[in-house]
Amino acid sequence: MGVMSNYPDIEGRLTSLEKQVMEIHERLDKVERMLRDLAKHVERAVTAQSIRDEWDGFA
Repeated sequence: MGVMSNYPDIEGRLTSLEKQVMEIHERLDKVERMLRDLAKHVERAVTAQSIRDEWDGFA
């Protein structure tokens, strides 16, 4: 997904450098979303491991 698909109203008015900056910004947004998702998965895994450890203590 490129810059122009997200901002069709400004097509043709951006310089090459501006387009590159916007593309980098979009990539950083995607990375940020991926990191948030990863953090959720890690939190769930840690919680699950804590529960398993607790149950092992009862055995």
